[in-house]
Amino acid sequence: EDPTLQHDLEGAAKAAVAAPADPLIRVTESLANLRAGQPQEALRAFMNLTVFYNRLPPGPQAVLCAVLAANGQLEQAASMAQSIDVSKLSSGEKELLEGLTSLKYVVFGDGHIRG
Repeated sequence: EDPTLQHDLEGAAKAAVAAPADPLIRVTESLANLRAGQPQEALRAFMNLTVFYNRLPPGPQAVLCAVLAANGQLEQAASMAQSIDVSKLSSGEKELLEGLTSLKYVVFGDGHIRG
């Protein structure tokens, strides 16, 4: 097990306990879990937290999209990824979106999303 990764997980968890309502800390916790190969834990970091996706900076938006995709919510993740200004992302954040921004989905009148 990577000691740096373990340190990141522990630090992110402590920060989330200290400031549970801070969405950016929750994003950091989520990203640490995603990098540790724990997508369900990454998604759990957003539980019991109201996050206004459109108010998040582009980097945290990319993290949330990657977490949704890692948890099988590809349609929602791809749809959300389309609105991200990728010119404002770091190379690591862009990697989180690989494959998502190339997917095109259409929302039909019945509310279903289809590729």
